[in-house]
Amino acid sequence: MVSTVVSLTITPMICAHYIREMTSSDATWFDRIIEGTLSRVVSFYARTLRVVLGFPFLTLLVFFATIALTVTLYIKTPKGYFPVDDSGFVIGSTRASADISFQSMLGLQQQLADIVLADPAVAGIGSIVGGGATSNRGTMYITLKRRPSATD
Repeated sequence: MVSTVVSLTITPMICAHYIREMTSSDATWFDRIIEGTLSRVVSFYARTLRVVLGFPFLTLLVFFATIALTVTLYIKTPKGYFPVDDSGFVIGSTRASADISFQSMLGLQQQLADIVLADPAVAGIGSIVGGGATSNRGTMYITLKRRPSATD
């Protein structure tokens, strides 16, 4: 609420105080293009605002229709974390200290793979250590078991 009041009252007064003159005489062509564009935008806004304020009932009707449409779309839009056509495939990244040796990283990656593979929902796992110039990173490709549906 306070931000709205400041934005609608104090900010325009501060801008009016500091921005008093039009484009200066030593302005570049870019400055003049930007200033002209902004002037046209402000002019367009003023014209459309006059039209909207000329039809207050229609403006209010459009306002409430927009709110109703927003609520309807919010209710109708699916809100699941996983898509319906979930592929059952997860990619995970691992990273250790930059000074770790390749053999140590390989051991840590294997420990993590064993932990993930112990989960009953995991069907299989593929693991890569290193890649490029780094040996402290790894990637795991995890395949999940197919979840039994109500029709099975």
